[in-house]
Amino acid sequence: MAERRKPGVTFWSVVDGGAVVGCGAVKRLHASHAELKSMRTSTARKRSGIASRLPGHIIAAAERMGFTRLSLETGSDDFFLPAGRLYEKFGFSTTENLSPPTSRTGTASS
Repeated sequence: MAERRKPGVTFWSVVDGGAVVGCGAVKRLHASHAELKSMRTSTARKRSGIASRLPGHIIAAAERMGFTRLSLETGSDDFFLPAGRLYEKFGFSTTENLSPPTSRTGTASS
């Protein structure tokens, strides 16, 4: 969590009834480029729509912050396939692997 408290990182929490049920962040990489970080939904709230709404909120906020490029990295193992499909719905696409070798990096431009 300390990584999310650094300058250049904006963090959002989804709270329901006083409990944190989801979160996400953006990290400034350059003046016009940020990375989507730490998208999570609590196990108890999986399939409740949080993960479907949170990226849209974060992308819109990143655009208001002046970012014209937004990237993310996620694993490429089968476990991460649902996340990859979700991000594709928001305009991210698979690009050349960066590091680690098993990564997915996507970019959505406004």
